[in-house]
Amino acid sequence: MDEIKNIINEIMEDIRKRRENIKEIPGIPFRCTSCNDGEFLIQELPFICESYGEFNCPIFREEIKDNIGKIFLNSSIDKVEDKARIVLLSYLTNIKKMVRGGKGLNILGTIGVGKTSIIVLIIQKLFKERYSFRYFHIKSFLDSQIENINFNSFSFLFIDDLGSEYLNEKNSSFINYVVDLRYRFMLPTIITSNLSERELRERYPRAMDRLSNRNIKINLEGTSRRSKTKNDF
Repeated sequence: MDEIKNIINEIMEDIRKRRENIKEIPGIPFRCTSCNDGEFLIQELPFICESYGEFNCPIFREEIKDNIGKIFLNSSIDKVEDKARIVLLSYLTNIKKMVRGGKGLNILGTIGVGKTSIIVLIIQKLFKERYSFRYFHIKSFLDSQIENINFNSFSFLFIDDLGSEYLNEKNSSFINYVVDLRYRFMLPTIITSNLSERELRERYPRAMDRLSNRNIKINLEGTSRRSKTKNDF
């Protein structure tokens, strides 16, 4: 036992000395080439990037730009409506508890009130906490039926703009299957929709039974902000 402790102590002392000999830590974007979930390497030693998941993080920006849209890089918690911001902040603050309970969000509101921007803010938190996730607009979600994706292999699933798709029996069955699968495995599913809760229940009775039972609801009020600003919120 003492021999193992001595070996560990020697390794730790070697790491400490090697770290002391590193005179300069590269900034962004130079450190990003070796980044893996917020850890980057210098002389084969791992360092934690304090900017990982922030809006100046190239990896986070690339994720948002490629999968959601460049326009959402201006998302900010300060732009979220007051009532919705309280619910969102509580959800983000208690994200580990939400994961354990399999609790997602039903984010509802008319066009242009900031639903997708809230998704971006949640993804930012997941980056920082190193949770796995997949984001889909409803169209790409339905297109994924041919990809044989294991939908219980990642922590969070985002389905954006639910209700805007053409709904037939095949699509309805797929939505029900995925929502029910994640419900049974207690994995958070987060949706956005322009439809009201009543309209969603009428359109997806089985899926909404699962989502309404476990998810927290955020209702966004007001009119579209897209006509008021040059950049979409």
